[in-house]
Amino acid sequence: MMDPAFLRARKEAAYILLAWAVCLVITVGISWLLGQTGLPIASIGGIPAWVFFGVLVPWALATAFSTWFSLRFMRDE
Repeated sequence: MMDPAFLRARKEAAYILLAWAVCLVITVGISWLLGQTGLPIASIGGIPAWVFFGVLVPWALATAFSTWFSLRFMRDE
């Protein structure tokens, strides 16, 4: 029988890997879609829109998820 702490750690690692993959797809997808429009580059607060929506927003959401995950989901065993 496997150690329960190992099984819990493996489950946590799977969630983190899934979250990383989702963030990668969102960041690359939005940046590519907004960066390849061929239209003049719009800006939000002096930052190109593709950087704002493709990098800053997903990274802020990833940071919020990481904080929530580490404080509410992970356990020290």
